[in-house]
Order: sequence, then structure tokens, then C-alpha cells
Amino acid sequence: MNKWGKLISILLFLFSLFLFPTSAKAQFQGDFGSISGQVRWGTETLPSNAFIVNIVGNSTGHTNSTYDADFNTGFSLPPDTYTVTARITAGLPYGGSGPGSPLFDIGSQTVTVAEGQAVTGINFDASTVSGLVKGTFKINGVPSSGWVQFCSPVVTDPCPAQRDANNGPSYNFGGNFKLPVAPGSYRVHVTTDATNAFSAGIVPITITAGQILDLTTSTVSVPSGQNVTVSLAGIEVTFSDVTTSGFMSATVTSHPQGGQPPSQYRFLGTYYELTTTVAYTGPITVKFTYNDADVHGQESNLKLFHWDGVQWVDITLPPPDGVDTVNNIITGVTPTLSPFAIGDLLNSPPTADAGGPYQVDEGGSVGVTASGSDPENGTLTYAWDLDNNGSFETTGQSVTFSAAGLDGPITRTVAVQVTDEGGLTATDQATVEVANVAPSVGTVTAPVEPVAITNSVNAGVNFTDPGTSDTHTAVWKWGDSSTSEGTVTGGSATGSHPYTSAGVYTVKVTVTDDDGGSNQQTFQFVVVYDPNGGFVTGGGWIDSPSGAYTTNSTLTGKANFGFVSKYQQGATVPTGNTKFQFKVADLNFDSTIYDWLVVAGPNAKYKGSGTINGEGDYGFILNARDGQVNGGGGVDKFRIKIWDKATDTVVYDNQLGDSGDSEATDTIEAGSIVIHN
Repeated sequence: MNKWGKLISILLFLFSLFLFPTSAKAQFQGDFGSISGQVRWGTETLPSNAFIVNIVGNSTGHTNSTYDADFNTGFSLPPDTYTVTARITAGLPYGGSGPGSPLFDIGSQTVTVAEGQAVTGINFDASTVSGLVKGTFKINGVPSSGWVQFCSPVVTDPCPAQRDANNGPSYNFGGNFKLPVAPGSYRVHVTTDATNAFSAGIVPITITAGQILDLTTSTVSVPSGQNVTVSLAGIEVTFSDVTTSGFMSATVTSHPQGGQPPSQYRFLGTYYELTTTVAYTGPITVKFTYNDADVHGQESNLKLFHWDGVQWVDITLPPPDGVDTVNNIITGVTPTLSPFAIGDLLNSPPTADAGGPYQVDEGGSVGVTASGSDPENGTLTYAWDLDNNGSFETTGQSVTFSAAGLDGPITRTVAVQVTDEGGLTATDQATVEVANVAPSVGTVTAPVEPVAITNSVNAGVNFTDPGTSDTHTAVWKWGDSSTSEGTVTGGSATGSHPYTSAGVYTVKVTVTDDDGGSNQQTFQFVVVYDPNGGFVTGGGWIDSPSGAYTTNSTLTGKANFGFVSKYQQGATVPTGNTKFQFKVADLNFDSTIYDWLVVAGPNAKYKGSGTINGEGDYGFILNARDGQVNGGGGVDKFRIKIWDKATDTVVYDNQLGDSGDSEATDTIEAGSIVIHN
């Protein structure tokens, strides 16, 4: 079709549209286009007629308007470039009244429509330019119709008790309402009907684009009488004396009412606007149920505040009636109804003290205990960082620090985090001194049988060390003034030594870790004999000292002895006989067998077993010194130690308290001791 043909078609369309709108649209539909889209307020569902969409052709001047939030012009638009404008209806969708019901734009889009083209997806979001006031209005629990009126934010300006179209936009609703509102400050007036049969009060608000404000209002009938109690959800009000019945209404909102909270307090975030039409005298008791999850501090510190038009006044009843922490109810007494809010004492951080310093041995453990305080006297929780990784993973005020796997001496830092009921925290650190622990040395293993002087003595010992990364050395002292380095493998040390002289030797090993800690263990005795050496004989008596006879330590007096001990040719065990008699104690000892014999210079020592008064099994060691041998000192000396082998209990020792390998020091009173070579 040429341009003249198109022009003629358009003129015919406009003329036919004027005369026959419906038939003309159908007749020329194939040459026309359409525009469709949606108008929404965020994710909220609003009535379709909450919006109006105006479509204006830039060249043709063709217009199209719809009150449908899901709009579609149908194929009624001549080809042209159109301006599509979405607006919020401030009153019409809700039955609002004339001059007080302006419109405001959500936005505009420019759309070009070609012949036969359907343009889709022209969408608008009203939340970018408006807030949303929503709520529910109930009387005695039943949804009720009413009016919402937006008035000037200035308190001195009239916000009439009766709906007035000339004092701001007003909207009729049937129990529930959602109203897009231009950003700004208002006083919102809710009434049950146009004649103001009951007013739910005037609530000041300030709203911004994208903000949703809930102004749910509930109303309850109040009969006349004394001590009249009425309840709404989470609210209980008791009038002392109602002289004229009526209604009481509560609007619960998160929008701040009155002035700023009193110093040292924050409000829990819910404001209660209570109004009434009843005539009453005397004080009013009000109770509000709070959510303990909203309380940051100690619940017992909550306060109920009442806005008296100038300031917030604490109306909380004194303890224990003011705050019921079990049922989460706060109670106060007020002369009038007006905004109320629950105040939470501003939370201050707690203090923390990690204690210490602490001391622990490597491989061990130590308890660490923290303390803290809370300005609001709330409950505190504790968590520890015991491995200095920045994470407080061990809970409890007192916990255990383990030094397992640590190598002392070393200093470790631990930290505690103290948290109050409001989530504020404080931290503190303490040091733990991990001390080195010397290795623990076990029992030395060495020959318990006499060793011929021609053989080496092999000894070994096991040890443990809680310092698992420590290294160790060992030194053996063989009892003959010689030492040697031990061979250390893992947790054991070994050593070997050849003796050059017969004797009874005490072997000692010392194990030392790389931090200088050491411990030692002793083996008694290694007996080294010379089968080709001398033998010993003796006979006489000693003056038995006090304490020698352990059964009765007071007994003293003459004690007789006689003995012979020698190695037969090629034998490894000596032979002979030993007798000892302490007559005052009725003690008669006779040897039955010898274990070993050592002769060294003027000294002889041998060990064996025997009986007392012909019974039992007793061990004995006899030490003898020949005073006439070089180094013997010119005086013969004698010692015998006898013990019960079953219990290891000493029966007799005339040198009680001396070590088992001590030389004889008790001089004989008569007789002689002879070492034969």
C-alpha cells in the first residue's frame, strides 16, 4: 500500500471509529498494532485497578487508557511512536473522593508500534516511586469496612475526626487495605465509616519508596462498669471505671511514634497506638506481650514507656509485677491512652578475663578458667581459642588445655571470648607455660646371677618422655669409677662393660633429653667373681647394737658367728657354711646355699639363703674384712643382713640403714676373719 493509500485508510478508520467504534476497530485490525504489559508493586498483590496506564501516540494523538494492572490495548493502535505512562490511582480504585484524589506517575516508556505488531513486556514497578501502607481493620475480631485518611504531617493542622475529602486523600476498604503512597510524612486517620462512628486514632508516619508499612488495627467493644478488662492480640487493658461504653482500638506498627527513646534505652521496634471512645475515670492498667528474641539485654530490665505528648514516661510497675519473664508480659499503669513502647536497656559489652598465667608439663593438661561481667547483669557464655588459630571453638567457662604433643619449654597463648545476651563480645588472652618433663626411666635389666670376671656385663633400660619430639642421650656408671655412653634407640638405652676386678657393683644409668631434663635408675647389684681367687673364713662374736633385731629393736648383746665360703675348682657357685646366733633374741641362722662370693683386697662378700631356727626361707649377705690384709686397717670387721625372702622384710642387720653393698664397719669383739689367697 502506498503512502496515499495508508493515509486514506487512517482517515477512514478515524471517521468510522467516531461513528461505529467497535465495527471500525474490527474492520481495520489487520493494519493496527497493540501494546501489553504489567504494572506491579514489588511482589505485593494489589487490586488490578490500583493503577492506570495512559498510552498517547506522538504523531497521531491517538490515546488509550486502562485501569487494569495487566493491560493489553488489543489491535487498536495505528502505527506510531507512543508514550506509555503508568500511574498510581490515589483514590479512584478505592472509592476515594474527588479533589483529594490526585494521581502520580510510576514512569513512562517510549514504544514504537508497527503495522500489525504486538509489542509486549512493557512493565512497571510502583515500588520504585512509592511506599506501601497496608493493614487489617477488625472490630471484636471481625474484619470491618472503614476509611483510611492521609492528613498533613503538621500536628497543628486539622486532621478531622470525620472524613473530609478536602483534607487529604481518603480510601474506603473492606477489612484489608494496601495503599501505594507517595514518599513523605503523613498522619494516618482510620475510621469505621464516613460518619466516624468510631475512630481508631491518628498515627504519624514517614514512608520512603520501596518501604512497606503495616498499620494493622484491631478494635474491641468496651462495656461500662468497674475494673473492666478487654483484650486484643498481645494486649490487655483494664479500666478502673468505665462510665460510658464504647470501643478501644489498637494500631500496632513498626513506625516510630513520639520522640526518641529515653537515654540508655532502645525500643524493641513495635509501637502500640491505643485509642478509645469510652468515658472513664481512674488509672488504666496495660499489659503487652513481648518477644524475648527481640530483647538484647536482661529481660528484667525492660521498661514500659508511655508518650504523654511531650516525653516518654516510664509507667512500669515495680518488681515483681512489672516484668513477667516467664510469660513475656510487661505491665504498667497510665492515666491516659496514647502511644506505648517497650524499652530495652541499651546493651554494653561485657568484660573478659582469661586468668593465668597457667603452667603445665609437656604431655599433660591444665584447667583454664575465665571470668566476666555484664553491665546489664545478663547471662554470659564463654568460648576458648586453645590452639591460637583465631577460632573460639571450645565452649565453657572452664575448659582443659592439653599439652599433648607439645615440646617444652614453650609458651602458648590462649584466648577466651565472652558473649552477652545481646551478642556483644569481649576477649582476653592468657599464657600457658609448657614445662619440659625429664624422661621417665624404667627398671634396669642386668645379670642377676654372678658374672665371671672374664665376661662383659650387658645392661639395658626403657624410658618414656611426654616431649615426643625430644632426643635423648644415656650415660652408664658401672660402679668401678668408669662410665660409658649408652646406645639409644627409640625409647631404650643399652650399654656393655668388662670388669677387671671381682666385686659387687651398683650400676646407674642417666637418661637426658635435649632440653636438659634427666632422670636415672639404679641396679643393685652386679656381682663379678673370680673363680680362681681367694676364699674367706671367720669366727667369733660381735656386740649386737640396738635396732639390729627389727622384731624387737631394744635387744642388744652378744651375737656369735662362724663361716666359710669358697669356690671349688671350676665352680660358678661357692660352697661353705654360715652360722649366726643372737641368743637374747632366740635367733639361730644357718645357711643352706650360696649364690656368689666376691673377694677383693681385704674385703669379702657373699650372698646366699638359709633358715632361722630351722624354718623358713631367708636371704642373707655377709660382708667381712680381714684387718691383717694390706688395706684392711688392722681390725677385723663383720656385717650380716638377713631378710625374709617372701616379704623382703629385714629380720636382722647389724649395720641397719647402710646400703646393701656397704663394706663391713662393725668391729668384732673376739675371734678372727681371714681372707685366703
